[in-house]
Amino acid sequence: MDRLKARLGDRLLAGESLARYTAARLGGPADWLYIARDSTDELVEVVRTAWESGLPVRVLGGGANVLVADSGVRGLVILNRISEVAFGEWHDGRNVAVSAGTGLTVLAHKCRTRGLSGMEWAVSVPGTLGGAVINNAGAHGGDMAHIVRDVVVLDAD
Repeated sequence: MDRLKARLGDRLLAGESLARYTAARLGGPADWLYIARDSTDELVEVVRTAWESGLPVRVLGGGANVLVADSGVRGLVILNRISEVAFGEWHDGRNVAVSAGTGLTVLAHKCRTRGLSGMEWAVSVPGTLGGAVINNAGAHGGDMAHIVRDVVVLDAD
């Protein structure tokens, strides 16, 4: 824990209520809360440092479709606010690489301005890409399963 405190400083919050970070506005405190804003590299470093410290880690995105117990969450909760979007041509076509903290509505609009289709259904869907991929979010006849090509996952290995 000392390593994590030294690395994150005053950005590491103790006993922070998670109710303010969920759509339902319910839930108790996290032992520790960190709001990741800068980059995917930052997120990787924080997660690895927590794992090396033996601290359980949970990641919270937009807070949609999440209920947090009144008793709270043990360990470190990372609020992922990292929104990285890169458009390019690979895999024999026009594609977009997106970080998990990117809001679905934001992503849908960015795709539209680049002439990419497939995200129209997500224009009014709350939440972030990470949760949408995990849960195969969908609406209005579209879903993540039909538009996701690859997923990069951070794990302990």
